[in-house]
Amino acid sequence: MDGFVIPAPETLWPTSVGGWIGLVAGSTALALLVVDRLTARGKSIANLDTKIDALCERIDDMDGRLNVVDGLARTVGELVFEWRGVDGNNGYKSIIREHDRRLDEIQQRNLRIDAIREEDDRRSGGKHRRMMDRELGDTE
Repeated sequence: MDGFVIPAPETLWPTSVGGWIGLVAGSTALALLVVDRLTARGKSIANLDTKIDALCERIDDMDGRLNVVDGLARTVGELVFEWRGVDGNNGYKSIIREHDRRLDEIQQRNLRIDAIREEDDRRSGGKHRRMMDRELGDTE
């Protein structure tokens, strides 16, 4: 170990202009850092806590909004299920379709009955109509 010697610096003071500039800049930065920490102008724990609390409140608000949206989605899903029915053929939509079909059948039947009555009136010269008017008490 005789050949391995750690050279010791001759002095800690800078020996050039660049060294002096570096020493002043470094000590100034260190002093500013210490002052910022002491006066709490820097990123302190208290400042970070308030930001975290604000973020937690926003997350809670968003969670509440998401719960409302999830509830609405479930309600809309239930309404769609009622509208369509279990297998798509027994909900309100199919009931309305069935009623429309029945109304069409009734209208077609009434049109056929009216056509038959008009034909009977034409053939009988209005005798059936006069009889119906007498039965209903219509004396026009």
